[in-house]
Amino acid sequence: MSNYPRRLLIAAAIMLAAGGGYLVSKPLAADGPGGVTVAPVTVVADGDVDVSSIVRSIAGDKIHIDGDPVRHGYVHFDLSGTGGATHATLTIYARSDQSVGFDVRATGADWTESDIRWANAPAPGALLASSGPVVANTAYTFDVPISGDGPIAFELETAGTRAIALGTREGDPAEAPTLRFTPGGGTTSTGTTSTEATTTTTPPTTTTPPTTTTPPTTTTPPTTTTNVSGGPCGTASKPQQHYAHVVWIFMENHSRTSVIGSSSAPYETQLAQLCGEATNYHDNGSPSLPNYIAATSGSTQGITDDDPPSGHPLTVDNIFRQVRAAGGTSKSYAESMPANCTLTNSGDYLVRHVPATYYTGADDRTACASDVVPFSAFDPNNLPTFSFITPNRCDDAHDCPLATGDSWLAAHVPAILASSDYRAGNTLLVITYDEAGTVPFIAAAAGLAPNSSSGASFSHFALLRLTEEALGLPLLANAATAGDLRAALGL
Repeated sequence: MSNYPRRLLIAAAIMLAAGGGYLVSKPLAADGPGGVTVAPVTVVADGDVDVSSIVRSIAGDKIHIDGDPVRHGYVHFDLSGTGGATHATLTIYARSDQSVGFDVRATGADWTESDIRWANAPAPGALLASSGPVVANTAYTFDVPISGDGPIAFELETAGTRAIALGTREGDPAEAPTLRFTPGGGTTSTGTTSTEATTTTTPPTTTTPPTTTTPPTTTTPPTTTTNVSGGPCGTASKPQQHYAHVVWIFMENHSRTSVIGSSSAPYETQLAQLCGEATNYHDNGSPSLPNYIAATSGSTQGITDDDPPSGHPLTVDNIFRQVRAAGGTSKSYAESMPANCTLTNSGDYLVRHVPATYYTGADDRTACASDVVPFSAFDPNNLPTFSFITPNRCDDAHDCPLATGDSWLAAHVPAILASSDYRAGNTLLVITYDEAGTVPFIAAAAGLAPNSSSGASFSHFALLRLTEEALGLPLLANAATAGDLRAALGL
């Protein structure tokens, strides 16, 4: 851990006037009782997490925060000798400009630089302060609450669509995040409120900080990139006529309005914004099973219950059989399934969420034994032609909170988006829900323009049509008259 200078070397301080949008000078408060300098506590860990990356391990000289794609920054301190102090001054050094600025929020401190990622990062807590517009090479200070000795962390975020680069402990020591407090209950606050920041412009160093604000990504997009936001969509020059791989992930029992925009579903919300969404996509009835059968055969086949495969042996043609007949490979990956082609419920595995187990015509039952497998066999870097992914009854948000399902997606989807086939434009990913009226429908492909959206009416029949057209297959049953998702979203 780098040591911060005993006293911040400055000539003046600048405070943002509340709501005024202009700057006024303001002297710094005394360092401590009797003017005694209070040594600042230097950050012990700092890092950022990116919605489009499965893992981020930060060991560089900058944190990046961004609003599109969403990237949050985190700073962690270990306090001692507070002696009852209830407030401290947090200093964050901005290395780039941005007109929107950033917010400081309370958050959990149970993380390290080596293990923090989007899926396990602590959730943002109460808003503590906002910077207002930030200027490069400027230190911003905030009055923040503390509560005794021990670990404390803060989350940094911005709504701006241009990244802000912030100083870290790995870079120039004068730019590292710090906390200053007066032991015994006082504060070293400069007098700012929870919605204002004091700025301190520091002398330029011998090395000019970079002015670029584009955050690094964990994967290199194709050279034909047209998307400057760094997200998983819009990185190929155009969508494919046909795709080599189509991946479906089915979640459970949540409406679009309860998912998209919900604080419990940040990953799905951001992926819908970064890629594409059908906002009027609805189920094909209730309960679960008719929807799964509709999506894979083009008809509910008259099913109105959730009986197991023994109650509904279906000989009709289906997407799994179509793919095999065309010379491709089809796999169903079911989380918590105890063995290949398990035909009854078992623990967290629900067979009604795995439609391939219901088809018995032609070679369907034989194929089930080799093609319907536990999710542990899924390899995002070795995809079959068609993948049907079923999380277990908890991770699909059926029996557990929506946040559990969203975290599961955040943990597994980025690996698909980072695969070489996806980045080359050869893979189409769809995430949807089985039932709940109008349900979420999110599509991702390298050639899909970011923030694509359609309000036209679609159902699971349209998903089947989209997939059959993407794979060059004939349309089954109601898929032939379903809405055209491919045209609506630009796929």
